Amino acid sequence: MSYGTVLIRFAFRAPRRMMPAMNACAAPKHDIPDMEPHFRAFSEYARSFYSGEADHDFHLDLKAEHSRNVFAHARGIADGEEFFLADHGRRSALLLAALYHDLGRFRQYDAYGTFSDAQSVNHAHLSVREMKRLRLLDGEDERVRGLALAGIVLHNRFAVPRSMDADALAVAKAVRDADKLDILRVMAAHLTGEGPVDPVVALGTVASPRVSPAVLAAFSERRLGFYGDMATTTDFKLLVCGWLYDLNYAFSRKTAAGEGYLAAILESLPDTDELAPHVAAYRKDLAAHAA
Repeated sequence: MSYGTVLIRFAFRAPRRMMPAMNACAAPKHDIPDMEPHFRAFSEYARSFYSGEADHDFHLDLKAEHSRNVFAHARGIADGEEFFLADHGRRSALLLAALYHDLGRFRQYDAYGTFSDAQSVNHAHLSVREMKRLRLLDGEDERVRGLALAGIVLHNRFAVPRSMDADALAVAKAVRDADKLDILRVMAAHLTGEGPVDPVVALGTVASPRVSPAVLAAFSERRLGFYGDMATTTDFKLLVCGWLYDLNYAFSRKTAAGEGYLAAILESLPDTDELAPHVAAYRKDLAAHAA
């Protein structure tokens, strides 16, 4: 199970009560003049796929809202990390990659009726193809274009190659962090609601307070576990909480810890002697990162 697949399943099944109304494709609020043409281009492109059919447009709303949220998180990273503050090109590339990272989702859903890459096409690659077709980055210098496209094409990979250019790696990691931060919002809604967890959302895991040894080991060692080790919804919740340790930037960890979504998922875990010391340690980690 890939990182991208997990994000797809959550995003596709986001509770409707969380989703925006029809004007979701409006541009994000901002005060960055050189981004204005890109906000307009994004909004116009998204609107071009709306059909007036409620269910179809609901799913496009979902992706437009997600893109806005990812941009906001990316801006937080750009404003809070000296690596991006020190270089306007890196900062611009990150913001562009965040805004456009899911651009291909609109054509993907329009053409295939799904957000599943396995059942259609790789949406990151489609985003890059659409951007090149529309020449959306023609006004940017060559370095910014290259960094932005690298961030987009790598955002849904399970892992990014460490041998790549340092600036491209930094942009890709920041986009991935911003993407995860918004998906945590959706995860918390599914995993902490009343009633059983949707088995599709929980990736086929069985509703049970039992925890698998490999998943618990990863959680206690402060590292991201493997989806293949999961057997129960408890495993799944622990793995989601482990995302805290897979975030790359201090802003990302502070945001993830401070927004309350991880704490809510943690509170939904079964109250067992086996989990208690690990949950207590994780609470301390959340408090430390949120401070």
